[in-house]
Amino acid sequence: MVNQLRLDPDNLRALADRHDRAAAKIREAGRIPEGWIGRFRSQYGTIAEPMRAALADYFDRRHRRAERQAARHERTRDILRAAANELEHRDHESGQNIGDRGRGFDPVPTSGGPVPVSTPPTATNPVVAPPMVTNPTAVAPGPSASNSVPTGPVTGRPVAPQHLPDDGSVPAMIPGANARNHSDSQHSGLVARPPVSGESFRAQENTGRAGGSGTAPPPPGGPGGLGSPAPAGVTVSGPGAGPPPVTGLAAADAPSRARSASVARPISPMAVGAAVTTAGARQRPRPVNAEADTSDLTAARTLLASVLHAVGSTAPGVAWSVAAMRSPVGMALFLTTNEGRGWLPSGLYLPRNLSTPWRRDDAVGVGESEWNIWEQHIDPARILVEFARIFGPRANARLTALVSSEHIDPQLLADNPDTSVGERVEPANELKLRSPGPRTVDRLGFAGSADAQAEAFGVPSAERGARGLALAVDAHHRVRRADATPVAAVPVEQLREQMLALLEAGEPAPKQWWAELRRADNALADAIRSRAAGDRETKLSLAFQRRCTELVLLLNGEPGYRRLRNQFYAYEQIVKHPAFADSPVVTVGPAGDAGRPVAVPDLRVGPDSGLLRAE
Repeated sequence: MVNQLRLDPDNLRALADRHDRAAAKIREAGRIPEGWIGRFRSQYGTIAEPMRAALADYFDRRHRRAERQAARHERTRDILRAAANELEHRDHESGQNIGDRGRGFDPVPTSGGPVPVSTPPTATNPVVAPPMVTNPTAVAPGPSASNSVPTGPVTGRPVAPQHLPDDGSVPAMIPGANARNHSDSQHSGLVARPPVSGESFRAQENTGRAGGSGTAPPPPGGPGGLGSPAPAGVTVSGPGAGPPPVTGLAAADAPSRARSASVARPISPMAVGAAVTTAGARQRPRPVNAEADTSDLTAARTLLASVLHAVGSTAPGVAWSVAAMRSPVGMALFLTTNEGRGWLPSGLYLPRNLSTPWRRDDAVGVGESEWNIWEQHIDPARILVEFARIFGPRANARLTALVSSEHIDPQLLADNPDTSVGERVEPANELKLRSPGPRTVDRLGFAGSADAQAEAFGVPSAERGARGLALAVDAHHRVRRADATPVAAVPVEQLREQMLALLEAGEPAPKQWWAELRRADNALADAIRSRAAGDRETKLSLAFQRRCTELVLLLNGEPGYRRLRNQFYAYEQIVKHPAFADSPVVTVGPAGDAGRPVAVPDLRVGPDSGLLRAE
């Protein structure tokens, strides 16, 4: 049957063997190529050391992941084998219990059935029990005949073995007393009584005739011969006849059980109303891919809420937006802010499968002209909508969901009526985006170049502090030489230069200077977001000033690999911007230290720049 569950110990053991083989294959696939990694330096030289370290880290992570997967397969294998052994053990015990059924019982009846009488039927004309009928009401009393069941005093006890007929004939039963009830529907094998001896007579349906001519009077107390025990009929517990018959409450409860099995229960009005409501809901027209759009909106809202919670107060005034685009391949999420080209604050770790409209990819179809326009938008949702208009036809995708931390322009809603929208999303701690994980990357890994990532990886731990300071000094002087200092940023630039001079000299900057620099940076952020900031060049200059200030603020604390990656990200936001006028590289050192100037990296402008090299 379709809904029947068949469990076979051999099948369970076969599945366990499959899991065992899968675990072995996974372990073999995740094996670390120790020999090849060991020969990597001798074959490719020390210049390829960053690549060797990255490969070693990759193979190590792959090996650990394979070990975890193999361990899960082995646990499943052990569970399946234990289940097979337990199933065989229980099956053996159940067989013993069935074989011992009926032994050692008290002679007083304890289960339902008709009450036996002391006078057995004659062996010359035995009356056999009719076969079980599926409809108890079909058994109707018939007229009395010559082979009627003899009546007599009820003994209340089962017939002793010495009173049974010698020929083993089946005694008479009350028609309908053996009819299937509700409890018999699942255990029909324990109720059927095959004929043992004598001529087999076929029971006619809807009659009470048994053995061809004999009938029994209808028992009182219920329809179809089902009721309380009647003082007529005999039975015996013979081989294959099941447990001995009983009287009492169990037999008296048989009519209600049989009636509940044969008569259909009335349907509840509430159930009918629910069924009608469900049917009506199915008949209503629904938009295409409504369920997918709802799930896309939930995914976008969850991501944005988690990002806002992870960012906290580190990026005041920055507006965020997330869009979901669905294609025949699947759904993709895109994230952006309204500052610069999707600038991201430090300390944020984003999912690896997340994307942004600011990534340089010729297949996307977005050029510099579009990016220059998007940089002027205050609403990040508008950036994603315009990106979807360009990227959607190329990827055969449509904009299914759009959420924002701010209010969305009503014109955008009118232009995209089929897009699910969420406004003013509140922070929520649903995804862990404040700490690195196997499925998240920092902002350099999310939006930085591969050259910067390789350069940050290759800096020795003892030189990370000096390299971060060199990046801040170089960015500060490049912005000054490019005449990218608006009037509003002059005080910030002067404070920055004083702090960098102290840090280059090896002296700490006063604490109040750090607080003052942070307040001045927040004021620049407000100026960028205000419409009074001026033309595009002025806004870009203010953005470059903010990135320079960010590089200096990142120097407050202990140096490390994560901090250096954040510094490379902020540095690239300046020197890799197409609108930034590059200038020759300079060396910056403390006063009086002309013998060994501080080396600063030279980053070429553009997407095809090589590795960062110090001069």
